[in-house]
Amino acid sequence: MVINNRKIEKLKACIKLNRKYLRCIFIREHNVQICKYFKINIEELFLIQFIFEGHEGLVTITTLDVDKGLIKVSFSSDSLNDIDHIIKALKKDFYLADTNQYE
Repeated sequence: MVINNRKIEKLKACIKLNRKYLRCIFIREHNVQICKYFKINIEELFLIQFIFEGHEGLVTITTLDVDKGLIKVSFSSDSLNDIDHIIKALKKDFYLADTNQYE
């Protein structure tokens, strides 16, 4: 895979926008994959997952630790604004705490 200047600039912009939440990134052919980690109330896992994944192809949810309620939200940099809006809306109705790392 060839990494050109445009991809590097896109990666730098993505890091600046998500410095607090950015946990893992890797370069794909045309965009950057972003992962954010959250601690949730485990009883709400299915609702949160259903809401996120109801936005077809926008995001992938991975349950990291059921006992601790840790999830990973993976999405492309192209959908960053949409995901931020969804997260803000979910935080109004559900416990969704940013976590700095997989604990």
